[in-house]
Amino acid sequence: MASVAHPLADFADLFAAVPADEQGPLRAAIMDALAEGWAPTRADIELLVRDAREDLTDADFLVAVRAAVVREPDSMG
Repeated sequence: MASVAHPLADFADLFAAVPADEQGPLRAAIMDALAEGWAPTRADIELLVRDAREDLTDADFLVAVRAAVVREPDSMG
């Protein structure tokens, strides 16, 4: 029987940049969203990692999220 790759395996390099105490909660939140049907892009995960590392202000995070939401319908074409 073939093994199934973990849904976050493609993003392992991004999680390495997150402080250890933040990795579990971040992964759990993403897994919950995946269970609800979210199909994140690498850019989506990069944004969440930047937020977890506190590289963004709240305002910058919201601007980036809004930009991602606006661009999403084009990719659903």
